[in-house]
Amino acid sequence: MKKPAYEEMFKAFSAVVEKKLIHIAAVLAVLLLLSQLLLQIPAVRHALLRVERLEGTPFPVNKEQK
Repeated sequence: MKKPAYEEMFKAFSAVVEKKLIHIAAVLAVLLLLSQLLLQIPAVRHALLRVERLEGTPFPVNKEQK
């Protein structure tokens, strides 16, 4: 029994889409790994994260609120 043409076309299309999605997921995983590795370098972390620059800086307290 022969499958209709649209089923064959759908299988071919979904195979292409699946391969592209797997490729995109792999690229995103590599980018995530690279970004996490870069954040291990103190100079890079200091340049990218505002929290690193504020670390150890006292929070300004409004004297009127006391």
